Amino acid sequence: YFKFVPKTPRTTTGAITSLADSPLAEGTVYGLRVGRRGATGTDYGQGTQLGFAYWIQLSTLADDDPDLRALAVTNKLTGYYRPEDIAIDLTALSQGSNVRFCGNNTGNENEDQYYGETICITDGTLSEATANTGVPEVQRLVEGNPELAMPDNIDYRVGANYWVLHEDAETDYPGPAPDNNDLWACLQDGADADLLSDGCIRIATLNDPTAEWTGGVFDALGRRFFVSV
Repeated sequence: YFKFVPKTPRTTTGAITSLADSPLAEGTVYGLRVGRRGATGTDYGQGTQLGFAYWIQLSTLADDDPDLRALAVTNKLTGYYRPEDIAIDLTALSQGSNVRFCGNNTGNENEDQYYGETICITDGTLSEATANTGVPEVQRLVEGNPELAMPDNIDYRVGANYWVLHEDAETDYPGPAPDNNDLWACLQDGADADLLSDGCIRIATLNDPTAEWTGGVFDALGRRFFVSV
């Protein structure tokens, strides 16, 4: 996972009419390495995918086309299986709490029976995330299974406070629960003992087993959901 921090974060609204005014014109790229034991953060590597983490500086946008894949290896970043999409928890952001975003690691159902997962990363307050002074934390929200398999796209519904996962499963896979691809609405974690979603329900299914959902997004008010098939 990578984070881009603009050199000059945007604080105004309205249209950007010049590339020079874009916050994407200049900034720094960081990569995620999970494991913070001790002052030097030496407890990282295989098997350490959840918990506290560091953002490791990799490059600036002024660098000449940095190879982030190679930099991920040399900086010992934490690997995940096919990260596909990320959405921001807009409720947490609007309430001034920690910056939080969630994304899907799609997995590989057909060959490995790894059904994928949804993880969420908190990154301190907005000012801490921008200054890269917060302590990021990674936790799992949804564990994939034969019914909810290989999620890729994700979006957050503001106001209703839940996530929509897009299933991209192997529908021709003769596994324990072969089915068509579905959309799933997953609650946030509530006031129970675990850190996982308090439940997911199927809200749509495709009648074409060769098709998949992709790119779904809510409008600004969370009243309409646009999705491609």
